[in-house]
Amino acid sequence: MLNKIIKKSYEIKDVYFFLGIVLLTITVFFSPEYINPIKKYIGVIAVILFLAKISLSEYTKKEYIIAFFCGVILCISTYFSGREALLMSYFAILSSKNVEIRSIFKTIFWVGLISLITSIAVYLSVDGFSQSLLESRQFFGIEVSVSKNSLGYSHANMLYLLMFVLTSIYGFLKFKTLGVIDYVAILLVSIAFFAITFSRTGIVVSLASIIILYILKRSNRDSWIYKAIPYIPLILLVLSFVLPLIYNVYPNGIMHILNRTLSDRIYYSAEFLRVAKQTFFGTDVHGLLGGENDFPLRADNSFVLILRAYGYINFIILSFLTFKISRQEFKKEEWYIIIIMYLYCFTEGFFVIAVQNVSLFILSKKYFKYTEIQKNLLGMLWRKSIE
Repeated sequence: MLNKIIKKSYEIKDVYFFLGIVLLTITVFFSPEYINPIKKYIGVIAVILFLAKISLSEYTKKEYIIAFFCGVILCISTYFSGREALLMSYFAILSSKNVEIRSIFKTIFWVGLISLITSIAVYLSVDGFSQSLLESRQFFGIEVSVSKNSLGYSHANMLYLLMFVLTSIYGFLKFKTLGVIDYVAILLVSIAFFAITFSRTGIVVSLASIIILYILKRSNRDSWIYKAIPYIPLILLVLSFVLPLIYNVYPNGIMHILNRTLSDRIYYSAEFLRVAKQTFFGTDVHGLLGGENDFPLRADNSFVLILRAYGYINFIILSFLTFKISRQEFKKEEWYIIIIMYLYCFTEGFFVIAVQNVSLFILSKKYFKYTEIQKNLLGMLWRKSIE
C-alpha cells in the first residue's frame, strides 16, 4: 500500500513540473499582444507548480545548500533589477531534477510550436500580412531597404529567435537519425523566417548551427574540431567584453565593419557598459539613454546584460559555469545545444530564460545527483527547523 502511495506521489510531482513547463513556455512563445493581460497570473501558477515539484523531490545536502544560497542571491537580484526571468528559470531548473531532458525538450517543442502557430494565425486573421515596416539595413556591405515583419510579436528578431529555439530542439531530438531531409527542412524554415523578419544575425546563427550540427554528427571525439568545441562558450563570453573595449579605442576599419555587420551590437554593448551602474546584485536598466543624441539604450548581448542588469555576483556564477563547461563531458547532441545557444546569446539577451536557452537544463544536470529518493526537501527543512 505504501509503495502505491509513493509511486502515486512521484507521478503527481512530475505532472506538477510538466504543467509548470507548459505554462512557462506559453508565456514566452505566445505573442505578448494577446497574452500580456494574463501573463503574470500564468507565471505565478507556473512557479507554484514548480515549488510543488520541488517539495516532493529529493536533494542532497550539498544541492540544498547551493539551491538556498542561489535562491537568496536571485531574490535580491530580482528586487534590484526588476527582472523576474532569472528567478523563474531558477525554479524551473531546480524542479527539473530526475526529469529526463528529452521529455522536457519535447514538451517545450510542441507547446512552443502550437503557441507560435496559433499566435501567427490569430494575427494574420485579424491584421493580415503587412510590409509597411521598412528599415535601412546593410547586407554584405550593401545598403538595402527591407521589410521587417514581427507578425504580432514585440520585435521581428524575437519571432526569428522563437523559430530558432524550435529548430534547435528538433535537431537535438532527431540527432541520432538526422538525414538530408532534416537538414533541408531546418534550412528552408530558417530562410522562410528570414524572408519575413530579415533577422541577419538570426540567419547567420541558423546557418552556423546547421554546420555545427553536421560537424558534430560526423566528427569523432579524437578530432581537433571536436576537442576545440568545449572552449567556444568561454571564447564567446570573453569576446563579449573584449570587442566593446577595442571598439572604444579603435571604432574604425575592421571594427566598424564588424559592428555594422552585427547591427551596431558592439557599439550598444560598449555604451551599455559605460552608462549602466556597476552593482553586486543588479539594477533596473530600463529607460537607459546613451550616445550623443541620448537614444534608448539596450544590450542585445546576454553576457553584457547579465553583468549590468543582474550584477557582479550573478555574472561570476555565469563565468564559473561557462569555465566548467570546457572541463566537462557531454553527449554530441548536448554539445550542439550548448554551443548554438551560447552563439545566439552573443547577439541576443535571452540567456536567463530557460525555455528559450534550453541549454540551461542540460548544464544543470551536471550538478544534480541521481540518487534513490529517500527524503524530500520539505522533510529536510522540517528536521533543520526542530534541531
